[in-house]
Amino acid sequence: MRTQEHHIENNKPRGFDPRGILISMLHAILGTSGQVWLRFGGLVSALTIIGYFVVVIGIDYLRPSHNWDTLAYLGVAARDWMGMADPALIHAFAYDTVRSAISPEQFAIFTENDAYRERMFADPQAFVSMLGMYDVKWLYIALLVALSPFVGAYDAGFFINILAATLLSASTIWWLSANKILRLGFVVPALMMIAGVASFAMSDMPDFLTLALMMSAVFALDRNRLSIGFTLLILAVATRPDALAFAGVLMCAAWVWRDKITAGAAIAFLVAVAVYVAIQSVSTHPGWWPHYWFSTYKIQNDMTGFAPAFDLKVYVVGLGWNIVRSVLEDTWLGMYTITLGVWAMMQAGGLKLNKRRTVLVGALLLGVAAKFLIFPLHDGRVHLPLLLPAIMLLMVGLRDALVLPDEKENLK
Repeated sequence: MRTQEHHIENNKPRGFDPRGILISMLHAILGTSGQVWLRFGGLVSALTIIGYFVVVIGIDYLRPSHNWDTLAYLGVAARDWMGMADPALIHAFAYDTVRSAISPEQFAIFTENDAYRERMFADPQAFVSMLGMYDVKWLYIALLVALSPFVGAYDAGFFINILAATLLSASTIWWLSANKILRLGFVVPALMMIAGVASFAMSDMPDFLTLALMMSAVFALDRNRLSIGFTLLILAVATRPDALAFAGVLMCAAWVWRDKITAGAAIAFLVAVAVYVAIQSVSTHPGWWPHYWFSTYKIQNDMTGFAPAFDLKVYVVGLGWNIVRSVLEDTWLGMYTITLGVWAMMQAGGLKLNKRRTVLVGALLLGVAAKFLIFPLHDGRVHLPLLLPAIMLLMVGLRDALVLPDEKENLK
């Protein structure tokens, strides 16, 4: 009886099944998309990269991101470039410039948010005592001063970010195209999102400019445009002196791997050292240890005469606390760990980078570690100028290592 019922059930007419049509439609869509991507993928990726930065800059224009450091950079411009010597005048210029550009509610955040900001607003001498930790960002302030007559002192930082975004977009698209991988350029904005680049691309600080200069320098060196690459590297040092760590490690890595850029890297390092010394000679920077203490251990409300003796305990606490903050508050350390792991797995699997990329990736990753050991800051904006180009080089290096031998001629 069961067998008969089962036989009758199997002979019932079946209803309409749309799955075959849906699968056919899916195959057609994927096939057409693939053909379109093969033909226009490079253009789409280039527009995606440009569009990402246009959106970031556009959002910054519509909803500006205000940063307290803007006051300090304006103070340096007034003191070192406009000839103001009186702390009261320097203080008034910086705060009045910002006050006239933002809302009263936003200005209150600059002046009342915590005890440090209250002291800076109330005490011109204390404010001026902080400027030495900012005046070493020489190129950024020089651009700030140069643009101020045309766009206003407060908005100059916004236009510097536009210049940086233009340089970064152009150099990235050029480098991807030169490596025959522009079709995959859409991953670049995704990488920028994960890294949180937008947060400091919309801040009036030198970090986004440093990122643009450093990534462009590495891309140029990878493509053997040595004079351009080393010039951009020196400009990065003039923007953020801690970029000198990469210049030094690059020189050593080139020598170890016997890369032909060794002589050029040595000359670039010496020039970068000269630039660093020249900037320090006209700076009021308090020195490495007071700055370390202020930034990693305990903020001082007045840096006048602040010169504590070196304390190993303070160094270890500053280092450890910023490692913890890097784990809990940022993404750069996780990205750094993954990058090291990917490189290690590539090496173990025989997927090796060529000599130039080995030198560059090694110097970039060692440079991140060296910078952190010398001056441990948890902010990703400090480390991304070295980390992001390392990731990009590994991405293209992995593609090259996986390409079949008979296909490599098509990539030259």
